[in-house]
Formats: sequence, structure tokens, C-alpha cells
Amino acid sequence: MVRTKDIAREADVSVMTVSFILNNKLDNNGIFRGLIEKIIKASKEMKFMPNMIPILPTGRTKCIWLIVEDISNPIFSDLAKIIERGLPSFRNFRT
Repeated sequence: MVRTKDIAREADVSVMTVSFILNNKLDNNGIFRGLIEKIIKASKEMKFMPNMIPILPTGRTKCIWLIVEDISNPIFSDLAKIIERGLPSFRNFRT
């Protein structure tokens, strides 16, 4: 797995610069076009794939994934709402 740290080392820039460019935070921040192209090229060559679920510094996301058969089914949508509000209320869920 390629990390922003690896791309930064390859492009000889800071991790913050790589993150800034790959997250499209370029609004008038004085980053040279050549540097942007260098980082994008390095990320493509290294086959960088962004993490779709960012991990917090604790190493935990505090995310719950819920896969249901049919969200239009009232049971599944009620269950999703209960989980969204907080798991303690899950004990009161009745089917």
C-alpha cells in the first residue's frame, strides 16, 4: 500500500504538500504547476489509491457499516435510523 509519505519521499517534498495537492486544496496557495505535476505523476507511477475511510490518529474510525437487502423495507430503514441515532437505543428495537 502506497502512502502519502512514500509519494513525498519520491517527489522530494513534504507529506503536507502531497496531501494538499492530492486533496485538491489548491486555491491560490502558491504551489507551482511543475510541483503539482511532479506529485501527480509520482502518485500515478506508484499506483496510489486514496483511503476511502480515513483512519483517525487513534487507529479507529468509529464507523459502522450496515448492509441491508432493501432500504425501502420499513424494518431495515427503522433499523438504520436507530443505529444512526446511537447503539444504546438498539436494545429497544422490536421487529
